[in-house]
Amino acid sequence: MIQGALAAVWAYQGIWCKLIRPDARHRAIVRAAGVAWALPAIGILEGAIAIWVVSGSWPKTAAGVQTALIVVMNAGGLWRGRRWISDAPGMILQNTAFLTLAWVAAGVLHAH
Repeated sequence: MIQGALAAVWAYQGIWCKLIRPDARHRAIVRAAGVAWALPAIGILEGAIAIWVVSGSWPKTAAGVQTALIVVMNAGGLWRGRRWISDAPGMILQNTAFLTLAWVAAGVLHAH
């Protein structure tokens, strides 16, 4: 169930918010970071992560990749696109909870 929830978030953020109906805030952040061209590539990468997560293959590696990607995207957004992030502490809190679930799904952390 956790893998499905994680995959759904990756699919929504990547496929919907970056490929099918690009979110204006996402476009503004990547534009500010100087990588507006990368929005579709990021969407494809996030969609691929959704498939990887739901497959259950190499779960610890998947959790590590998810962590690295979110840290890089959050850091880049805060560094270059901060004006389009209305609630930075909330974003960090939500992503910390999301990544905690990724590591629970990987079997590294245990849900009680």
